[in-house]
Amino acid sequence: MSLVAWDDVCVPRKEGGLGVKQLLHWNKAALGKLVWNICQHQESLWVKWAQVVLLRGENFWKVKIPADCAWTWRQVLKLRPLLKNIIWMQVGDGRQVSLFYDWWAGELRFCELISRDEIAVWGHDLTVSKWWDGLDWTIPDSFVRRHPMLVQIIRCQKLSQQVDNAVWKPAKNGLFTISSCYEFLRVKRPKITKKVEC
Repeated sequence: MSLVAWDDVCVPRKEGGLGVKQLLHWNKAALGKLVWNICQHQESLWVKWAQVVLLRGENFWKVKIPADCAWTWRQVLKLRPLLKNIIWMQVGDGRQVSLFYDWWAGELRFCELISRDEIAVWGHDLTVSKWWDGLDWTIPDSFVRRHPMLVQIIRCQKLSQQVDNAVWKPAKNGLFTISSCYEFLRVKRPKITKKVEC
C-alpha cells in the first residue's frame, strides 16, 4: 500500500487528485458567503444583527478584530485581506457604497491612498451618495486640491437610481457561490492532459 499526501488527494481529478474537497478551504469559502452577504447588504436577520451588534455602525472593511469576539466572527474578519480586492461594488445610487473602504472606482480602494486621519476628517461612514447631488458631483474643494487624481476617477463615475450591487469578480456572472470561492481559495495545479493507463 502506498501513501499519498493529503494535499495530493484534495485536488480535482483533472489536476491529478481524487477530487476530495479540502475542509479548510471549504470552510473559508462558506464563511466567505457571510462576507458576501454583508457586502450585498442582504435583507437577512443575520446581516441586520451583524451590522447592529458586531459592526456597531463601523465599516466592515475597517473594523478591527475584537479580542473577545466569537470564533466565527473572527474568521470572517480574517478573510478580508483575501477577499477585499475581488468583491467590487457596482455603484447605483451610492447609498450603500463606502467612498473610502469599498472598491468601487479605479484599481484600488481609496483607503489605500488616503491616511486614516484624513478619512476621519471626512467621516469613516461617508458613502458615495453624499458627494452626489442627483445630477453631478459635489466634491469639497479641499478634497479636490489634495487629491486631484482621485477626483478625476470619481468624476468618471455616474450614479443612477438603481440599488448598489456587489460583484464577485471570480465569477463570469458576478454572483458569489461557495464553490467559486473554494476555487478561488484553493491552490491550483496544472491540468493533466493524458490519461494514465494502469
